[in-house]
Amino acid sequence: MTSALASVNFYIGQVELQAQLRESQLQRKLEKVQEACKKKLQEVHNGYTQAKRKYMEAAQEKQNLEADRAELQQKYAQKAQQARKLQEMFQKLQKENEMLRSGRQLGQSAGSMLAGRQYRSTTPPPMGGGMGDPGGNLVTTIHRKQVFLNPGQADMGHNMMHSSQQHLGGDLVDLGL
Repeated sequence: MTSALASVNFYIGQVELQAQLRESQLQRKLEKVQEACKKKLQEVHNGYTQAKRKYMEAAQEKQNLEADRAELQQKYAQKAQQARKLQEMFQKLQKENEMLRSGRQLGQSAGSMLAGRQYRSTTPPPMGGGMGDPGGNLVTTIHRKQVFLNPGQADMGHNMMHSSQQHLGGDLVDLGL
């Protein structure tokens, strides 16, 4: 009986040793899993903090861009208003220029009749004046030049034709000389 008791005690000892071994192996495995979970949790936390920081930077950048956009819209509105004013002034000046040109054309038709003489006249402008001349008068000056060419200088005729044109307030007018 002692040998049976010794073999039962030996078997119980072996089972206890197996349980302790299994428990230590499970403990090591649990520690490894816990360590891996801690690492993964730390990585996730770091990723979250980086994403939060990037989000905050992007939100700040968006806010700055919105402020810049609002400032640029305000500047654009000012420039557009200035452009409209300049366009209106330009159109007004074009109309005045057209009125002055039409007045000059009337003066040119009268000047072509007087092409034989050197003549300076002061005539009132058509329709009661007010075409940019503070005195209400339109002044036209006409000069006549006589040019004699040698027969071998054919090209000079073209140049002399241009010299017979007068410059009247921005327009070249051919006097038909």
